[in-house]
Amino acid sequence: MEVLSGLKQQSLDDMPLLRAQVVREAQAVVDQAMQRWEHGSEYEVKILVVSLYWTDGSVGRAPSARRWWW
Repeated sequence: MEVLSGLKQQSLDDMPLLRAQVVREAQAVVDQAMQRWEHGSEYEVKILVVSLYWTDGSVGRAPSARRWWW
């Protein structure tokens, strides 16, 4: 999420590149975790992006309280 949140605004035309970047970033995290696990060498884990969901930045945020002077 840290990498993706730093990207320029995305469009539907960018989907193939965005999917590839998600796979690269996530695969690096998984590979690193598997190297630390004592049985990690016994498994091969590959990341696959099946779906991406688009939303605006307000989803999941708590509404801010408005303060009125009257």
